[in-house]
Amino acid sequence: MVEADAWTATPEDSVKKAKVIATLAAGIYRLEDGSYRVVAYVGNSRLTQRRKEKRFAAGTGIRDMKRWQGNARAALSREGLRVRRDTLQNRLRS
Repeated sequence: MVEADAWTATPEDSVKKAKVIATLAAGIYRLEDGSYRVVAYVGNSRLTQRRKEKRFAAGTGIRDMKRWQGNARAALSREGLRVRRDTLQNRLRS
């Protein structure tokens, strides 16, 4: 195995992947170190699906995690509905 130095290291190299040991609810996973991973999805296929992920400490309540998940879903939905100005104009110029 080749060690990554400071110039070639990626964020994935420095983050230790924790193993999922239980699923508490849809998108809420308990990890082997006691923390939780919460994932919020928006979209129905691989092409249109967007996701946001966050880790919570071991003592965090499920109500707080579900609240974050709902807020993240809403933010992702709003982001998809945002109208971008002058997109057709920019395409015509190119």
